[in-house]
Amino acid sequence: MMETLWKSKTKRDLIIEVWEALDCESVGRRELEAIETAITGNFGASAVDLPMKTARILADEGAELRHAEVSELDAERRSEDEYAAVFRNLIKFSTFDQTETTLKSLEILRQKFTLENDKEGLRQLFAKARIARERA
Repeated sequence: MMETLWKSKTKRDLIIEVWEALDCESVGRRELEAIETAITGNFGASAVDLPMKTARILADEGAELRHAEVSELDAERRSEDEYAAVFRNLIKFSTFDQTETTLKSLEILRQKFTLENDKEGLRQLFAKARIARERA
């Protein structure tokens, strides 16, 4: 797919715009990778969602999914994220105790990533903390 100047201002709109530009009824690996490339170009790599989430948006818009390809790509992307296990179920604010535990865990991870000079870990940690702050 050639380089295009996309008009969409939101990620969701961009997903749909790219899909429409691809002019395809069904969505699989090739289409999802093209959408990921457009999202990365417009919003940065951290804005790219897992393929299953993108596919769900497209299915809601009427796209037919090539489920085997979507599942395979999603599994590949999940296995690429070495931080997924670290952040799974990390942030909980239902009770005061959970909030306190969450804040302590975030600080411990911050110290660990800083000590190891792990810039990607810090980036993901700060992104998770921003999301948590918005939800709190």
